[in-house]
Amino acid sequence: MKLPPALVLSCLLSCGHGFRARAQQNSVGAVYGKFELVSIKPCQSIPSGGSQVGGSPGRLHLECVTVDDLVRSAYLAFPDGKPWAVRGGITVAPVSFEQLHQQIKGDTGWIQSDRFTIDAKAEGPASSEAMRGPMMQMVLKDRFKLKVHTETRDTPVYYLALAKGGPKFQPSKSGSCALMDPSNGPPPPRAPGRPVPIPFCYSLHLSSKGGLDGALSMEVLCLFFSRGMDRSVIDQTGLSGIFDIHLELTFADLSPKRSGIAPPQPADPGGPALAVDPGTPIPNAAKKIGLQIQPGKKSEDFIVIDHVERPVGN
Repeated sequence: MKLPPALVLSCLLSCGHGFRARAQQNSVGAVYGKFELVSIKPCQSIPSGGSQVGGSPGRLHLECVTVDDLVRSAYLAFPDGKPWAVRGGITVAPVSFEQLHQQIKGDTGWIQSDRFTIDAKAEGPASSEAMRGPMMQMVLKDRFKLKVHTETRDTPVYYLALAKGGPKFQPSKSGSCALMDPSNGPPPPRAPGRPVPIPFCYSLHLSSKGGLDGALSMEVLCLFFSRGMDRSVIDQTGLSGIFDIHLELTFADLSPKRSGIAPPQPADPGGPALAVDPGTPIPNAAKKIGLQIQPGKKSEDFIVIDHVERPVGN
């Protein structure tokens, strides 16, 4: 049984840049476009599945969303109006798990309880990401009188580093795994003279000797490890490329452990790093392949709400 090759992961690692509260609101419309019509009404009945997102190009429908939902979408999930990046078939958000699921300062009371249904029409073609991100920032500023700023905090993370003696795995040979190409579809399932299908790169499958096998980069390995631990795992091995890796783990060990669980609280800048979570087998599995997981801290930007009001009438 293979893990689906197009596995979608929630944001678990910082992807090279964090969000920032944008002060240049006047330039947003010039870059992304504007809404020519925005209807905001109190939610009359919450759908059985909770808040919902819908619409079509140039139109956005948000049903029964809170201001908390809107702020996270506009400033964290889609701050630049772009789709989430795809790395080796894995989709990752533009900010870390800790940022995406942060407890926003000033985000209490009606901001989390009052729900609104929003219908908006853009002046021209606009993507869902642009409408839910930068264009929604303008709506929050104009209709909810939102004012925010960011502050930098140290948060607990793990770092994946080389253990004494170095890695106990080898680079993948050319052609030993198949890269996903969304434009051309999957590759042929079997190679000449090969009795089993070629595995996908950046994925894991059950090993004939127990555990899991995969052709992984260190970044993607950190994504898998992050799913099964209580905070993000960040690569500090210095290794580049794709490697054939055997993990003495199960898929259950790598299942999301943090769904619905608040991330670790900000670390004391002068205090020691929090210890490695003892309730997971991942550190031992990493040690067996010449890697080690070490506790650490990482400075990241977080949102602070300075002012917000219930929206004015349509």
